[in-house]
Amino acid sequence: MVEQVKHKKRGSVYRVLHRGAILQTDSPLDDYAELVVYQDPKDGRVWVRPVSEFDDGRFETVTTEQKR
Repeated sequence: MVEQVKHKKRGSVYRVLHRGAILQTDSPLDDYAELVVYQDPKDGRVWVRPVSEFDDGRFETVTTEQKR
């Protein structure tokens, strides 16, 4: 089953592509920080956000009833 989430502030619905991707960077996040990769099914754009931000309450899981 594909995980879908809704951004609470904007109301946009996204498809989660992968949890646990690894970021390699100098800043502002730590090297090897874990990320969530998610996609807007309407325009196909792919977004990446640190797991800590993704799970901090700004997104909620979409249930079948919410998609209608």
